[in-house]
Amino acid sequence: MNRADLEARIGERVTLTGHARNAAAGAILALDAFPVYVGGLQAWPQDVLERVVEVSGTIVARPGAPAGVHGPGDALELGDATWAAV
Repeated sequence: MNRADLEARIGERVTLTGHARNAAAGAILALDAFPVYVGGLQAWPQDVLERVVEVSGTIVARPGAPAGVHGPGDALELGDATWAAV
């Protein structure tokens, strides 16, 4: 799923698979071309970090991302997220 697909689904619950990584502004799910923040999670537990995970949550726009980090527009976040290592 690309960024435009996710932006079109803002407000919907989705399940995404990617790599668990930490960023300056919080835990992210690293997809092929862009990160998606994981709401409510500041950092991944060490035993999950860099592993493939499946995260489910509601896609929301995350305003206030650091300038230049995500390109134009807001960052995306999975709100009310649940996750499991794959």
